Amino acid sequence: MKKLNVVFLLSVLSIFLFAGCSQNQMSTMVRTVGVGESAMPINAGSFAIESFMENATTVDNISSIDYHDLVDFASEDLLMKSKIKDNCRYIGLNGRVGFDNYTELKLGFFIGMINYSNNIFLHVDGNNQVSYEESIIENTFAGFQLGVKRLLTDYENPFRMSLYLEGKQIFIEGSGSSVAKYDGTNTEFKSALIFGYLDDPAMRNFPSLSLYYSLANTSRKETIPGISAKRHPQAIGLETNFNLDLGAIYANVATGLEKEIVDKTKDKIIPYASVSVGFQFMRKK
Repeated sequence: MKKLNVVFLLSVLSIFLFAGCSQNQMSTMVRTVGVGESAMPINAGSFAIESFMENATTVDNISSIDYHDLVDFASEDLLMKSKIKDNCRYIGLNGRVGFDNYTELKLGFFIGMINYSNNIFLHVDGNNQVSYEESIIENTFAGFQLGVKRLLTDYENPFRMSLYLEGKQIFIEGSGSSVAKYDGTNTEFKSALIFGYLDDPAMRNFPSLSLYYSLANTSRKETIPGISAKRHPQAIGLETNFNLDLGAIYANVATGLEKEIVDKTKDKIIPYASVSVGFQFMRKK
């Protein structure tokens, strides 16, 4: 087996050195992290537009080397040693509508990019030691989201508790044509109980605390041995939101910790932070 590995490395080496036209590509599946929601829905009859920056993390990845000058290797997809950046950020825009001071509907879209480095073979020296060169590649994803927030406690009660439900559809696009067949989608569902305390309804400046559950359903068009075509990672999280309301303008800064519990892609606890800034129209107090 070791001899076969050396022959394989030497074959890759000779192709790289003499063909001189290899491409390093990757398709990376991602899921989002956190909820980024305050306890209170926006006012009845109000409409808001907000921009946001939130967090995503990797689920799995397929790396490919494509050798254009050698037909036998043109469609080979090789799983490489990779240094994947676990977390990344994505940006987007939401529209929000308030109903009867108890219910809020949110609809938005987002785009993101994850950077990672990958190793490509350079040469084998006299001691059969392989040298590498690090290549930085970017993988893109985009999607839309739908969220519903429902205030469970009385509107005049200073102790707030809301139920939040969210669905996301994420579309993954690989970094090159040779990995396009591995692209896929991720359909996410999240539920959260959001607790908040409001001293002054006119100011709306208050912290809130969220307990949430997240389910991701990733699906690739095709895959390779060692990576499942479909995965269903589940996670739980604890999040604190700091909210600022300045009349027509509002902001929300969230920070939290998340832990995968089922179909885990990583064992560590994931820390994260997000921010959103919005402008509220037809505001009613």
